[in-house]
Amino acid sequence: TQGAISQDSERIDQGAFTDATAKKVEELQKSWKSGVVLAMALCDYIKTSKKYNVEYQAHIHRTSTSSSYIYNLDASEVLECYSANTLFVALSRVLWVPSRLCTGHRLDSQNIKDKKSHISSNTGHAWSEIWDGSKWILTDATPTQQDQNIVEDAEKKEKEEDKKMEEMGFDPNNPEDKKLYHEYRNIQKEVAPDIRRRVAKLEALHPNK
Repeated sequence: TQGAISQDSERIDQGAFTDATAKKVEELQKSWKSGVVLAMALCDYIKTSKKYNVEYQAHIHRTSTSSSYIYNLDASEVLECYSANTLFVALSRVLWVPSRLCTGHRLDSQNIKDKKSHISSNTGHAWSEIWDGSKWILTDATPTQQDQNIVEDAEKKEKEEDKKMEEMGFDPNNPEDKKLYHEYRNIQKEVAPDIRRRVAKLEALHPNK
């Protein structure tokens, strides 16, 4: 098996994670434990802090840009195998642990018929691997707890978002308009803290006005 290559350590995040995850990574960085131990801790963090739902991945993909995808995975309450392990790879590389995403099929006793294993859309699975310096170690950050209600919540939020788009003159049914709107929202999130700081300074200078 081929060892780790330089691309297995390249950052795929944009330097932004949720406060909870950023705090977790900072704690692990201060622990001075081995890379494998740190990565396993991140794997457990994702598995236990997220819930499992397949349908929601399409919503995340539809409402994300290439620069916001990892952050949106981190911010989501639910993930499935592919998105959870993508987030795990991104976090592992922040801690300089070479890692890679793997896709294939999960084969077990339920897939056997006539003494043969059968694959289908239901057996598809994604997992991950980390490099310990001499070999690849299989890991899987797929959440263990199911959640069936999040899709309804997501659809409700999407309808509210479509309404906001229409109010701003965007067409929710136009992919280009939707992409432009979400790029605008991402920029808005980035500049909002700086604007609030500037307003606070102005208020301090002119409290009566």
